[in-house]
Parts: sequence; structure tokens; C-alpha cells
Amino acid sequence: MKKILAILLLAVMILPMGLTAVAEEDKPFAGLEFSILSTTWSPYTTENTLIPYIEEATGAKINVEWALKTDFDTRVNTVLAGNDIPDVIMGASFLPLLDQSAIIPLDDYLTPENAPNILAALNENDYVELRNVSDGLIYQLPSVFDFPELNSWMIRTDWLRDMGKDSLNTWEDWLEYWRYIRDNDVNGNGDATDELPIACNYKNFRTAFIPTASTTHYFCVTKDNEYTVIYETPEFKSYLESLRGLYAEGILRSENITTSNFKTVASASQGGTMQTAAEWAMQITDALRENDPEATFGCVPPITTPMGDQAINARAKVSTRGVLTVAAEDRAKEIVALFDWLYSKEGADLINYGVENVHHQVIDGKKKLVSPYIDSFVNARAAGLIFQPFPFLWYADSYMQILLNGKTYEELGDTQKIFYDGLFMNDPYFVKAAPLLTTAAYAEYNSDIANTLSEAEANCITGEITLDEFWQIYESTKENGMSEIIEQAAEAWKLVNGN
Repeated sequence: MKKILAILLLAVMILPMGLTAVAEEDKPFAGLEFSILSTTWSPYTTENTLIPYIEEATGAKINVEWALKTDFDTRVNTVLAGNDIPDVIMGASFLPLLDQSAIIPLDDYLTPENAPNILAALNENDYVELRNVSDGLIYQLPSVFDFPELNSWMIRTDWLRDMGKDSLNTWEDWLEYWRYIRDNDVNGNGDATDELPIACNYKNFRTAFIPTASTTHYFCVTKDNEYTVIYETPEFKSYLESLRGLYAEGILRSENITTSNFKTVASASQGGTMQTAAEWAMQITDALRENDPEATFGCVPPITTPMGDQAINARAKVSTRGVLTVAAEDRAKEIVALFDWLYSKEGADLINYGVENVHHQVIDGKKKLVSPYIDSFVNARAAGLIFQPFPFLWYADSYMQILLNGKTYEELGDTQKIFYDGLFMNDPYFVKAAPLLTTAAYAEYNSDIANTLSEAEANCITGEITLDEFWQIYESTKENGMSEIIEQAAEAWKLVNGN
């Protein structure tokens, strides 16, 4: 009897801290074993992960090989060339794996019976991020973070107050504000030329004028739900003409074409307008107030364009994380179900909050992260929480706990409230950016076309070429692949939307 008790005590002692023993028959994936090749990057570590807790709760055995992000695709190619192919690959370039027929579609396993939690986290519009453009099938496991709040337009609200206004409601209001910065020594340093009325890249205006546009590619979705390129829309024409006007007036400057370090500019009291993550409003205001306690870089609703639109890009809800290889075909259903467990309340709670009395405590029935994990995203990720190398459901609650270090709104400092208010004041204006659908024509022609049009766009804004010359350049790209890109993109849009 003593020997049996000793064995039981040892079994409890070797469990990961914070877990209690679970009967093997109560574990939903007892007997499942599979391998993963996954990329990793700082601040995640291979030593501190929640995988042991996942294994204990589910009964699965997960064998992970970690490889650095910098040379991950090389490692993937090496294992694919050998005989020991992993069952799951996390973080590799998707198209090469598909071209090599190394991965399998997941449609038969992403079903209400096998993956109810993943499906519950998605809506009909989310599948455009997951379906492959060539066959409409789903090959990649999703991560979901349904929290659109991220970006904001921001201005020097103290400068706005100095000019006698309390808000900017029309395009003319914005022009008046920018001209005020241009024409006055608003930072009071004796140099009336060192302020930038606009302290961000000119492409940030794309998303103001064309709500579904992106700053990283040239596709958009029209108001009629057509997938096309921005150059085909009336909004782009208004954008191009308006920005030419801003440049001609000295409101938009060469720095807006070539410079990237606008945070330093704004923090030095030399920037008047920015569109970026709302958190920057807090950080820049903190820097400004070291010299001027009244200075405020405050968040405001989006610019109202000459066409009357107001919009800003929402944070992407769905991202792709992993694929199942041909090696996993005989266990694909069970492996997908295991990842679905990460979307269940038990699994999602674990990824978001970790282990009770280790990473969080339950207070008034709610899980509250504790220090040091609540102090920063770096600390939380270094402990294996919100583990982005794997697919999972990220709660807005855990995000906000870490973002605000566990404080209530009333406990926030003045500049923290600027950030918080900036996040949520934009809720009526958030618009999902169009996804990039990488068709065969896009892969073949995009590199040259994108460079040509990007250069022409900048030259048109700065007045080096006329509007007519820009449109002539654009029309010439149609003869060199753009027409095929547009046609294939429209067909791909129908396919990924299930049409």
C-alpha cells in the first residue's frame, strides 16, 4: 500500500504546476500523438510554453520541433525533402507547400461535428481569408482575434484649440487646421518651417478615401461588393486629386513620401496629424508633456473626405497559422479536433489566462492575470500566453487586461485615457480591409506593375507628372498584366465567397 501511495504522490508531483491529475478516460484525445514543425520568434521561448498543460488536459502527445523565423522556410524545405515529414507545419509560406502537394485540405474536418468551436468563432465573411483562390478549399488553420479596435487618426488637440476649433467635421475643416499649422509657428520655437502638418506616409490617406483599401497592396472591395484594384474606383481619383492639392499647398511634403520615423517628429512637437495605432497618442503625448504639460496628441474621428466618407481600417480578425501535411491524413480529423479544443472555453481560457494561481487568479468569478504577466505583452508571451505560433482564439478581455495593466478606466492616467478613448471612438468607422488574393496573374505580373504604379502615384502627388500622365501609365499596365490581374482577382473573389 505504501508503494502505491508513493507512486500516486510522484505522479501528482510531476504534473505541470497548477494542474491536477485527470483520469485518462476523461481526456478527449488520449492516444493521439502527432508532430509539429513550428517557427518561433522573440519574445516567445521554446522552454516556457503551455503545451504540457494542453497535453495534460487533452491526453494528446504533441512533439514539437522549433525553428527560428529567419530561416524557417529553409528548414521546411529540408524536412519535406526527407522521409520524416511532420504532421503539422506552423508559419511556413503557404503557396510553395500547396505547389508541392505537401498539404491537405481541411474542409472535411472543419465541420459542426468535428470543429464546432472554430466554426462558432467565424462568420460568413471570414472565410475569404481562409479559402484558397485556385480551388476554394481551406488548407490553413485560423487564429481569431475579434477586436477591430486598433488604429486612429490623431492631431494636436491643443493646436486645434489655439486656432479656435474643438472638432474637425469636414474636409474644409481639416484644410483649415493644416493651413494653420503651415502658416504659424505653432510649436513656438521661433522656426515657422519645422512643423509637418501631416506626420504620416501619404498612403495612410488611401484608407480614408477608399474604406476597404490597404496600405500594403492595391486591391479593394467596392460598395457593390466587387473585388478590384483601387485605380478603378472614383474614390481613388478623388484621393489622387486631393493629395496633389495638399502637396501643391505645402501641406503634404516630400517627407510624407520618403520618411518613416514620424513618431520622433511628433514627439518633438513638429507633427500635426497622424494615422497609426491609437497607443501612439499616449506615447507621443507623454513625450510632449516632458516639455509642455498642456501638449496633447489626441485621437479624433477619421478624416471626412471631399466625397463625404469617413472610415479607418479595422484590425484583421482572422489570420492563418498552420497546415496539415500529407503525413497527417490518417489522423487529420483528430488533429483538427484537437486544435478546435483550443477554441473551446477550457482551451481558450488556458491560452489567454494560463493556469490558475500561476498566471491568473479568479476574483469575483472572473479570471484576472497577475504580475508579471499582466505588466506587458512581452512578459505574457514569454510565459507562453497568447501564443501566436499556434492557432487560437484571442479574447478581447485578456488583451485589454494586459494593455491597461489590469486597471479600470477610472484608474487610468490622463494619457492612458487618451489611448483608451481613441480605441473605441472609431467603432462606427472601422472597415475591414480587402484581403490580398494571390492569383496566378498577380504572382506573375505584380512585382513590376506595383513598382511602376507606386512610383507614378508618388510622382503624380508631387506634381512631377500630370494626372493625365498617371492615367496613361496605369492604362499601359493593363497591357502588361494588370487586366489579367483584375479579371482573375474578380473570379477569385467569387470563389472565396462561395459563389
